[in-house]
Amino acid sequence: MNNNIVVGIDVAMEKHQYQICDTETIYSKGAIQNDIAGGNKLLAKIKEAAKDREVVVGMEATNNYHICLQTFLQNNGLKVIVINPLKTSAYSKIDDYGNKTDPIDAKGICNFLLDNKHKNIKQMNQKYLKLRELCRCWLKLKGDMTRISLRLRSRLIIINPEFESYFQKTLCKSGLWLLEEYLVPENIAELDVDKLQHELKKIAGVFGKKDTAQRIVELAKNTFGVKNDIEGYLRYIHYHLDEFKFLREKIFEIKNPTTASCGVCLS
Repeated sequence: MNNNIVVGIDVAMEKHQYQICDTETIYSKGAIQNDIAGGNKLLAKIKEAAKDREVVVGMEATNNYHICLQTFLQNNGLKVIVINPLKTSAYSKIDDYGNKTDPIDAKGICNFLLDNKHKNIKQMNQKYLKLRELCRCWLKLKGDMTRISLRLRSRLIIINPEFESYFQKTLCKSGLWLLEEYLVPENIAELDVDKLQHELKKIAGVFGKKDTAQRIVELAKNTFGVKNDIEGYLRYIHYHLDEFKFLREKIFEIKNPTTASCGVCLS
């Protein structure tokens, strides 16, 4: 790299180790906090060493810990190379003579840059990084919603074991509405079949079946569920029902571009 300046940064959660050098001289090395003061300190050290020379900054993609410092340096006009740890790990295992070396650190990242090992590294677009994080969020919410669904069903099977037979999908819109409005079989058994069918048709639309209400009421009248001392079960179901609806709403917001506040969707 001729005599350009390289900056190697060993990223961690709270503190980063750095080294600023060229092929002949180490200008500065030390530690900075992962905050604005630390970023400004590093920026001043880089400018002091660089003069009018080109600067290349290298750091490993360590979880998400590197993103704040990376963004800060890029916003201040520096070229930042984010390196896959697998590449630096392979580089650190051998030297020019085939000998094993220590795990890579700030000095090792500087050597990686000075040896031009970063030249063919493609940098991921920040848009895709944000989309990847949104996908992770979506998957986490889906997993949480599945767990809540299982917890709900584990209590429903005690107070209303027939509920699984009410609808093709237990926690569909119609099922959630019925749980919110009536929940226990005794309340469902007292419903007028025609009125219940009308309500279910409004929710399900063309997907509703004509005999659904009649079947639900008959199942409720002959329930095998526990009727006494069920206050704890009811509270448990109501709590998790609210949680399930909240998660479903957030998943919908991520997938729907017209309502998602983040401006990115997964449609």
